[in-house]
Amino acid sequence: MNELRQVDKGVPVNPARWLLAGYAVMALWLYGQILKILPAVVCPLKIFAHVPCPGCGATRACLLTLQGQWRAAFSINPLGFFLACAGGVGLPVIAVLCFLPGPAHRLGIGLKKACGTWAFRVGLMLTVIGTWAWVLHQHFQGAIRY
Repeated sequence: MNELRQVDKGVPVNPARWLLAGYAVMALWLYGQILKILPAVVCPLKIFAHVPCPGCGATRACLLTLQGQWRAAFSINPLGFFLACAGGVGLPVIAVLCFLPGPAHRLGIGLKKACGTWAFRVGLMLTVIGTWAWVLHQHFQGAIRY
């Protein structure tokens, strides 16, 4: 069942990858259906502590980025802006590289391994902390209501 098929140049292709990609598409579709039913998804930190979390406004920022309103998206939540850019460009490129045989496959695997390094993790943590500082600054100035 978990046999690996060989493609040109002897690079193994695991059918489980395609199954995982199908699950990801189904999860995105299900998330879209849930958002149609629920009137709003409310942040627990905002409810209990009355302060926005680092992700508050990220959905609106992603949507504004996809609509081409980059300045407004960055002012609402910089993390959402970068997530939309990375998700819209970076993730599909890595996914395609991982499925291709040969050198492109090795490049995609190298990019996936780079995301597990300490430098990447520290950079991600600093990005989230910086975003939270920005969101709190905007919140307490009254510039943006979350």
